[in-house]
Amino acid sequence: MAKRKARHSYQVPAEQSLSLATVYEALFGSQVTVANCRSLATDLSTLADRGEAWSWKHIHSLVKGYNGFKMTMQMLRAAETLLRMQQGMDALEAQMHPTQVLALHTLPPDTWILTRARQCARPGCQVHFIAERPDQDYHCDACRQVTLAEAKDSEET
Repeated sequence: MAKRKARHSYQVPAEQSLSLATVYEALFGSQVTVANCRSLATDLSTLADRGEAWSWKHIHSLVKGYNGFKMTMQMLRAAETLLRMQQGMDALEAQMHPTQVLALHTLPPDTWILTRARQCARPGCQVHFIAERPDQDYHCDACRQVTLAEAKDSEET
C-alpha cells in the first residue's frame, strides 16, 4: 500500500456512516484524479481481501456521489481501516473492531481475536464459533453426534 500523508486527522463518528468522498478528501484533498482513484481502489481492495479489485471507475462514482452507487459493508470497513492506518495506527490494530462475543472462559478487556469465526457444520445450526483446532467443524459434540446419526440413517435407507 502506498504511504501517503493524511491531510486531516479523521475519526468516524459512531452515529454517522462514512462516505467515500470523506475518505478521499482526507487522503488526497478535494481534487479528484484518476491516479488517486486507482490508488484508493487498490488499497481498499487489498484491505478488504477481495479476489477481484474494485475498479477506479467504481471508486470515482462513489467519490462523486453518483446515483446508484453505494458503499458495501466490506468497503466501509476497508475505508475505516485505511483512515486509521493513515493516522499512524498499526495495520493489524486498524482492522480491529469491537464486537460482542459469548466466551466459555473469561476474556480480559480488549482481547484481540485474530481468526475468523466459522459456522457450525450441522445443517440448521446457526452458531458461529472460533475453532479450537483446524479440523473442528462443529461447535459442540451434540451437533457432531446429530449429524453423524442423520448421515448413518440416510445410508441405511
